[in-house]
Amino acid sequence: MNQSFKIIIFTLVLLLLAGGAYFYGYDFYKAKAQQQASGNALYGWAWSSNIGWVSLNCEDLNVCGQSDYRVSIDPSTGKLGGYAWSSNIGWINFAPIGSYPENPQKAATIDFNSGNINGWIRVCSVFQSNCKGTLKDDVERGDWDGWIKMSGVNVRDNIVKGFAWGGDVLGWLYFDATKGISTIAPPPIPLPGGSGKQKWIEIIPE
Repeated sequence: MNQSFKIIIFTLVLLLLAGGAYFYGYDFYKAKAQQQASGNALYGWAWSSNIGWVSLNCEDLNVCGQSDYRVSIDPSTGKLGGYAWSSNIGWINFAPIGSYPENPQKAATIDFNSGNINGWIRVCSVFQSNCKGTLKDDVERGDWDGWIKMSGVNVRDNIVKGFAWGGDVLGWLYFDATKGISTIAPPPIPLPGGSGKQKWIEIIPE
């Protein structure tokens, strides 16, 4: 075997090894990123009589190819993250940065022992841009700061149930209309039509 041929073989082997390492690394880190991003994903709908339906997963509207959003629960910390969508008020951030209007001084988090979700989520449209920073003027945002308190929500049998309070603009954000407080619950109206998973809020385990 002449020297030139040996060099060619050696170069090909290096290229194959480098390519394999690259794709292995790509697939590995891609899988880790997807795992970290998804956590325990939620899908389904919440309801407010002031703003209508809120979608917690792009699968609800079958639009993941255009807008890949979802709310998830970190299985190690219990912190909620991601975004929900309302056609009337836009994006809702489930991991907003404080300071928060009152206690508890934290973004929405589930206590795995009790199943209760406490803390805050926030509507992005109250900001001038990027769901953070400077707020719009009082008139433009209806003198509302966009905070929603998740103090009356819990998880039972993998279903998120209860009420969150969003002030006079949003009112009650309601999860699971079939077993709520009848004097506050919305009427039994149909879930939004079209494709997707037409359910109240449910957790998809990893």
